[in-house]
Amino acid sequence: MANSTLKTLIGSHFRTYAIALVYVAIIVIFMITAPAAFLKPQIYMAFLSTVPFT
Repeated sequence: MANSTLKTLIGSHFRTYAIALVYVAIIVIFMITAPAAFLKPQIYMAFLSTVPFT
């Protein structure tokens, strides 16, 4: 019973999970290849200071 519910949930949201997994993989690759940039808070503060709050 629980297995079929899990398959239904994953099946109905497969694209969402796939896109999220690709996003996380890209961020991890960036953090591994350029840790000086992607592990410091300054890059995120610079990004957030330019994004409008809506």
